[in-house]
Amino acid sequence: MTRRESLVWLEHFITHKLGNFGPYEDAMIDAEPVLFHSVLSPMLNLGLLSPMECVNAALKAYHEKKAPLASVEGFIRQIIGWREFIHGIYWLKMPGYLDSNALQAERPLPSWIYSGETDLNCLRQCITQARETGYNHHIQRLMVLGNFFILSGCQPRAVVDWYLEMYVDAYDWVMQPNVLGMVLYADGGLFATKPYIAGSGYISRMSNYCDSCRYQPELENRAPGLPFQFPVLELHQPTCRTHQKKSTHGHDAPNLGKKIPSRQENRHRVRAKVPCPALKISAPN
Repeated sequence: MTRRESLVWLEHFITHKLGNFGPYEDAMIDAEPVLFHSVLSPMLNLGLLSPMECVNAALKAYHEKKAPLASVEGFIRQIIGWREFIHGIYWLKMPGYLDSNALQAERPLPSWIYSGETDLNCLRQCITQARETGYNHHIQRLMVLGNFFILSGCQPRAVVDWYLEMYVDAYDWVMQPNVLGMVLYADGGLFATKPYIAGSGYISRMSNYCDSCRYQPELENRAPGLPFQFPVLELHQPTCRTHQKKSTHGHDAPNLGKKIPSRQENRHRVRAKVPCPALKISAPN
């Protein structure tokens, strides 16, 4: 990837994807690794693109009425509202930040976390995609993979190493604050107000992964609907006891009585919500 190719990639995103980025940025679909995401993070982190030229390109599209506000705001927020913030956290708190383990999580990573050989289709899809492309978008990294890591009580430094090994945009300053602070709550809430976890209902609503999974999230807390259904409090007591009322993020707590859509309902919802063609991770012509 060169500077010129990076600029072409940015232009391709602004022209063909930015308009739909906002409505579908959290969606996860089998065999659609990119959807409307920019995949600009490798070029940004390598210095081939600057944050401000990406921001200005999105603003230009908005002022020319080529992209809606929601999409432009969501894209810009990820750059100046999150990427640059994470950069600041790294320089403020390192090197001691790497030893953070507020939840006293010590479980080793399972062997299949590198192979993707698991019956949980959401994890299998995300790990396989990471192995094949070196890329997952932010919801896959946080709400599927990260969800598993925090609920499983995996050792934070091992999780950081996994993220560093799996992604083409991985650098210490990017991964350490994101994983320790956002994914694992290992810093005890330095910048995240609560552990970022979700029940199976969230994954079912935001993806079609559950359609072809042996587990059935609509079964609530009964096997085979068990994965992602138990609160992080049960795993990390007594550490989280004093934070019980705010122990889960607003995305979707482990199911608290909400109706989870059936597989058929979810299949129709996802198909209707993401009417996009297959998009490849390859340089645009």
